[in-house]
Amino acid sequence: MTLTNPDNNGTPVDITGWTIASSVRYSRQLIADLDVTITNAALGEFTIALPFTQTALWPAGPKEAPRRLKCDIQFDRSVDGRVSSQTFYINCTEDQTQ
Repeated sequence: MTLTNPDNNGTPVDITGWTIASSVRYSRQLIADLDVTITNAALGEFTIALPFTQTALWPAGPKEAPRRLKCDIQFDRSVDGRVSSQTFYINCTEDQTQ
């Protein structure tokens, strides 16, 4: 992912010295804290991931009615304090191929 500033023509935001965290919840219950790695702080680049062994345990629904898991990204900025992204949803369905 790349954090950009929409008020400045989408230029990347320097995230040097920041801490980034992200969690997934279902019905207010914590499902997982995601692994966040800053890959290029000067260009605002970071990754969010979790191994299959952990995502395989997430609550899933059938294709017709997936479970909607809530997620956001929290940025702890070295000078300006904490800010979070808008909440977004992950539709979690049962995996048929094992």
